Amino acid sequence: MLTVTVDANILHALVKPQRRIHPLVTALWALHAQGRLRLVPTARWAEDVPSEPLRSQIAARLEPEAVRPAAPAEPAPRTFRRLRDLVFPGAVGTNRREARRQRDLLHLLDHRRSGRAVFLTDDKAILGRAEALARDFGIRVLGPAALLDALAAEGAPAELRARRPRAGGDRRLADREEPSGGRQRAPSLARTKHPC
Repeated sequence: MLTVTVDANILHALVKPQRRIHPLVTALWALHAQGRLRLVPTARWAEDVPSEPLRSQIAARLEPEAVRPAAPAEPAPRTFRRLRDLVFPGAVGTNRREARRQRDLLHLLDHRRSGRAVFLTDDKAILGRAEALARDFGIRVLGPAALLDALAAEGAPAELRARRPRAGGDRRLADREEPSGGRQRAPSLARTKHPC
């Protein structure tokens, strides 16, 4: 079974119907509930969802072990710097944005350490570096639309292929552009090999 690390922005979209990707995330969560896919939130998801009632709404949708995950290990400083330079080139500082960027990088490193197949996010900076993340760190990153397309391309259930949810207004999922600027192909979900 395909196991996917879910970024905190996806968890937000799961419980907020006004988010443009809500229908896509709901479709993925339905596949999870049917046992066709395993969605696991980042180990540090609660750091990105500090307030109630949002935290409780998200926790209610998660498996019990995901609500209070084991404390993640701290990354090696050299690896963290390499990843920061790749995803957020030239980013330095101690402001709020920098703190969020650091959490994003920790989510990616926790995912890499977990050995899961895909990191699911809607973060434009991370999606924009998907190819480099796969090449340099062995981290496969997909957005919700690309993951649904990949599942459909690899023989997903007929109901997923026939009736896809809408995203981004009246455009069909197949016509949705990814934040990188172009349409993203339905990639293979085979585990990326990495020399590290």
